[in-house]
Amino acid sequence: MRDRKGDRPTGVKPDKTLAAAGIPDCTIHDLRRGVASGLAEMGVAPHLIGLTLSHSPGSTFGSVTSVYLRSDFMPERLAALSRWADVLTD
Repeated sequence: MRDRKGDRPTGVKPDKTLAAAGIPDCTIHDLRRGVASGLAEMGVAPHLIGLTLSHSPGSTFGSVTSVYLRSDFMPERLAALSRWADVLTD
Protein backbone atom coordinates (compact mmCIF):
# COMPACT_ATOMS: atom_id res chain seq x y z
CA MET A 1 0.00 0.00 0.00
CA ARG A 2 1.28 3.49 -0.89
CA ASP A 3 0.93 6.76 0.99
CA ARG A 4 -1.00 9.74 -0.39
CA LYS A 5 2.00 10.85 -2.45
CA GLY A 6 2.40 7.38 -3.93
CA ASP A 7 6.13 7.54 -3.29
CA ARG A 8 6.65 5.24 -0.36
CA PRO A 9 4.96 2.35 1.37
CA THR A 10 2.42 3.28 4.01
CA GLY A 11 4.01 3.63 7.42
CA VAL A 12 7.49 4.61 6.20
CA LYS A 13 8.33 7.78 8.07
CA PRO A 14 10.84 10.47 7.12
CA ASP A 15 14.25 9.97 8.72
CA LYS A 16 14.89 12.19 11.77
CA THR A 17 18.64 12.38 11.07
CA LEU A 18 18.00 13.58 7.53
CA ALA A 19 15.48 16.13 8.81
CA ALA A 20 18.05 17.43 11.30
CA ALA A 21 20.51 17.78 8.42
CA GLY A 22 18.05 19.99 6.55
CA ILE A 23 16.52 17.29 4.33
CA PRO A 24 12.94 17.08 5.65
CA ASP A 25 10.31 14.55 4.60
CA CYS A 26 12.89 12.14 3.23
CA THR A 27 13.83 8.54 3.96
CA ILE A 28 17.05 6.64 3.37
CA HIS A 29 15.24 4.72 0.63
CA ASP A 30 14.38 8.02 -1.06
CA LEU A 31 18.11 8.77 -1.21
CA ARG A 32 18.89 5.28 -2.55
CA ARG A 33 16.24 5.67 -5.23
CA GLY A 34 17.63 9.09 -6.17
CA VAL A 35 21.15 7.74 -6.51
CA ALA A 36 19.94 4.76 -8.55
CA SER A 37 17.92 6.99 -10.87
CA GLY A 38 20.76 9.48 -11.23
CA LEU A 39 23.30 6.79 -12.05
CA ALA A 40 20.90 5.28 -14.60
CA GLU A 41 20.41 8.67 -16.25
CA MET A 42 24.19 8.97 -16.52
CA GLY A 43 24.28 5.68 -18.41
CA VAL A 44 25.65 3.46 -15.63
CA ALA A 45 24.86 -0.19 -16.28
CA PRO A 46 22.04 -1.66 -14.15
CA HIS A 47 24.27 -4.39 -12.70
CA LEU A 48 26.70 -1.74 -11.42
CA ILE A 49 23.84 0.19 -9.85
CA GLY A 50 22.56 -2.96 -8.15
CA LEU A 51 25.97 -3.82 -6.74
CA THR A 52 26.51 -0.21 -5.63
CA LEU A 53 23.23 -0.39 -3.70
CA SER A 54 24.47 -3.62 -2.07
CA HIS A 55 21.94 -5.84 -3.78
CA SER A 56 22.97 -9.46 -3.73
CA PRO A 57 24.77 -10.76 -6.82
CA GLY A 58 21.98 -13.32 -7.20
CA SER A 59 19.35 -10.60 -7.51
CA THR A 60 21.62 -8.51 -9.74
CA PHE A 61 22.87 -11.18 -12.16
CA GLY A 62 20.54 -14.11 -11.59
CA SER A 63 21.32 -17.14 -9.48
CA VAL A 64 23.21 -19.14 -12.11
CA THR A 65 25.34 -16.28 -13.42
CA SER A 66 26.23 -15.13 -9.91
CA VAL A 67 27.78 -18.55 -9.22
CA TYR A 68 30.29 -18.06 -12.03
CA LEU A 69 30.69 -14.28 -12.15
CA ARG A 70 32.70 -13.37 -9.06
CA SER A 71 33.94 -9.86 -9.94
CA ASP A 72 32.77 -7.07 -7.65
CA PHE A 73 33.27 -4.52 -10.48
CA MET A 74 34.80 -2.17 -7.90
CA PRO A 75 36.77 0.03 -10.37
CA GLU A 76 33.63 0.58 -12.44
CA ARG A 77 31.51 1.27 -9.35
CA LEU A 78 34.06 3.76 -8.01
CA ALA A 79 34.15 5.54 -11.38
CA ALA A 80 30.35 5.76 -11.42
CA LEU A 81 30.20 7.15 -7.89
CA SER A 82 32.96 9.63 -8.70
CA ARG A 83 30.86 10.88 -11.62
CA TRP A 84 27.84 11.07 -9.30
CA ALA A 85 29.86 13.09 -6.79
CA ASP A 86 30.74 15.52 -9.59
CA VAL A 87 27.03 15.95 -10.34
CA LEU A 88 26.30 16.69 -6.68
CA THR A 89 29.09 19.20 -6.24
CA ASP A 90 28.61 21.19 -9.46
